Amino acid sequence: MDSIVRADRIGWPQRQLILLDGEREHGLQTAAELIAKRQPERLVWVSNAPMPDRISEVFPVGASRPASRPASRPVSRSRPISKPLSQPFSRASRSASATHSFIAEAIPPAKVQRLLGGECDLLVMDLWTGLDADAIGAAVGSLRGGGQLLLLSPELADWPSWADPEAARIAVHPFTAAAVGSRFITRLARLLQACTAAERPHQFGRQGRIDAQQPEDDLSALPQQARLADARDQPASADQAEAIAAICTLAAGRARQPLVLTADRGRGKSAALGIAAGRLIAKRRLQIIVSAPRRSAVDTLFEHARATLRAESAAELEPLLGFQAPDALLATTPTADLLLIDEAAGIPAPLLEQLLMHYRRICFATTVQGYEGSGRGFEIRFRARLDQRTPGWRALRLRTPIRWSQGDCVEQLMNQLLLLDAEPALDAQVTDADLRAVQFVLHDRDALAANEPLLRQLFGLLLLGHYQTRPNDLRHLLDGPNLSVASLCVDGLVLATALIAREGWLEPALIQPIFEGRRRPRGHLLPQTLSAHAGLREAPRLGYARIVRIAVHPATRRRGLGRRLTEAVAGRARQDGLDVFGASFGASAELLSFWRHCGLAPLHLGTRHNAASGARAVVVLKPLSPAGADLIEQARQRLDRDLPILLTGPLQDAEPALIAALIQEAACRPQRIDPAQEITPRQATNPAREVGPCQAIDPDQEIDARQIIDHDREIDPADWQQIDAFADAHRGLEAALPALARLVRAHLAVAPNAHGEANVHQASPPPTMKHLEPGQLSTSQRDLLILSILQRRSPQTSIAALGLSGHAEWLLLLREAIAALRSLTLTGSRKRVM
Repeated sequence: MDSIVRADRIGWPQRQLILLDGEREHGLQTAAELIAKRQPERLVWVSNAPMPDRISEVFPVGASRPASRPASRPVSRSRPISKPLSQPFSRASRSASATHSFIAEAIPPAKVQRLLGGECDLLVMDLWTGLDADAIGAAVGSLRGGGQLLLLSPELADWPSWADPEAARIAVHPFTAAAVGSRFITRLARLLQACTAAERPHQFGRQGRIDAQQPEDDLSALPQQARLADARDQPASADQAEAIAAICTLAAGRARQPLVLTADRGRGKSAALGIAAGRLIAKRRLQIIVSAPRRSAVDTLFEHARATLRAESAAELEPLLGFQAPDALLATTPTADLLLIDEAAGIPAPLLEQLLMHYRRICFATTVQGYEGSGRGFEIRFRARLDQRTPGWRALRLRTPIRWSQGDCVEQLMNQLLLLDAEPALDAQVTDADLRAVQFVLHDRDALAANEPLLRQLFGLLLLGHYQTRPNDLRHLLDGPNLSVASLCVDGLVLATALIAREGWLEPALIQPIFEGRRRPRGHLLPQTLSAHAGLREAPRLGYARIVRIAVHPATRRRGLGRRLTEAVAGRARQDGLDVFGASFGASAELLSFWRHCGLAPLHLGTRHNAASGARAVVVLKPLSPAGADLIEQARQRLDRDLPILLTGPLQDAEPALIAALIQEAACRPQRIDPAQEITPRQATNPAREVGPCQAIDPDQEIDARQIIDHDREIDPADWQQIDAFADAHRGLEAALPALARLVRAHLAVAPNAHGEANVHQASPPPTMKHLEPGQLSTSQRDLLILSILQRRSPQTSIAALGLSGHAEWLLLLREAIAALRSLTLTGSRKRVM
């Protein structure tokens, strides 16, 4: 290895937690005294309130002091310095200069993401102004070794009964902040009370034990190698050096062998990407593109790249190293020798897969912990795609902390408080479980909050299943007034779990304002979407049970547990008098298939890409009452009428698999609600019971393609003449388009689903209809027909989407697909449907 490896920071002092719970004024005074004594190089104050004068006065603007500091410093009034934290504090610069400036910054919790990639040596979290779990997780990661974390809070014993200002963000209509639970804070206070690493000044006098434990901030206390640890063009640990070497090997090696880097916070993942990029540009002048969920997430990467190249600014790197957001990258697909994707867990897997197929050399890097998205969930979900698409891919894990010492007590405490390291039950335990003994459990959340092993299992499962699961989700799970938690358990093991929200039943005065888009009551996603976007004005009058999160243990997947859990939840919702059971999620063919097998039909597709998932949000629904069945039938009729217009407008770039599912559902008949056959939680936990939501198509029954669609799409003899002329001769696509579109829609309305089964939601078909033979039209042919005929994408766009060689191949395959589709509308002899 030709690089100089900096020593890992085993010489860092431990970070220190100082808990200033109790009366607020006393806490502020103690904090000011501690800050004045420590005189930190960089202070970060995280609060929804301005930095108090007694704190900001400690930091005169532009003041400098000698490196050898007095025991105390004079107090003078000043304002906080607003220098951003995107450039971390450098210890090396302190040893090189006799004087330096103090940096203090006040940041609201909502903007704490700006701290990612930066460093500070004193962090104050003012929890009196609200407890934001995401902000705590993100901010503490910026505190370097030897630094101090000050938590200002009410007295631990009184905290659960205190009115937390952050509760207003958790309350949903019509609940107020007073209805939000206190389980999360109760648990937090209990764990802090038991934490032996936390210092509490009021327990030891105003000074005492804190002075004795205060970390030494003099560089002389650190080994010489550790003092070089901020040379930003060199690796700081052996595994970081290994990651840099792996990235350089990736750029020079065989194509289609991507690299996946994972790490906990503070392990130098982004720095490794930046150093590697700088070296590759310096030695080989490679064109490198960087992508991430947001530009600020890669500030550290660019800083290390600049340091490696000795560049003064980002502008000097622009010709060879640039940033593009994932959606912009897919839209423009610029050429690159190497693509570096940081915080990949925050980017939807379908987008990553598209990038994987387009770029020949690509490195995915992600933080494992939850405030940047769940890296563990990313690894499990994305591994299968990598195995299928690029079986030569390599995984590498960075384990050595760089910003603090190994075994840091603050890191361990944060993992415990926020469940950042929560894991589900071991695979071996789950594999040996008797699924016949599985029980449906609707958790008592007071008991759940007090049962730490069970809570860790349950939340660990959600971390695996959802890349957007974060610490604040834990608080919502425990305290949300409209939420409940259900699981399938056996012998203390959580095999599947779901978070359910109760929505709807809104007051009449809100119906019209929601429909007009003037009101959006918090916490009612399904009824608002159906009213404001799907055009169903009366939707908010009904009651809904919405699956917010659902996760199945990886060791039990494809064994029906997800379906059994949803059936049990739906049965309980029906018992509670709700009308509709549903979910909304970033649409993908895999998820649609799962929900279809659970008996939920896709009845609305968002016209815009979701900001969180990057995918279009789809709404899937299942009726629980006659009123719910009427609403769903209205949704089907509206979808069937509006879809042709949407396909050539806002849904023109939607995935073909989603369009096929929508067309099929629009042709379905309403599901009958039989109270005598309602699903109960007890029945749903029985693995032998198969619940069929409605009758399947009989393969021996003839289906007339005309009667599954409306009169304006009937296929008449003149249509067949045009279809024949296009399939067998040289009739142009534009001339035959109306007839071809009617044929494609008629086929998709009764086409088999992704598992080769007929549409399980279709009720008894009309007796004169001819059945379309399943399995004859390939997925690529289906996609070609949807892209070119229903969505009317340009030939160039269709060619690029399907990876075709050019216009001639596109037209040839299109004619062949129409010929294959034509044959599917015939049974036995070549008799037309007239």
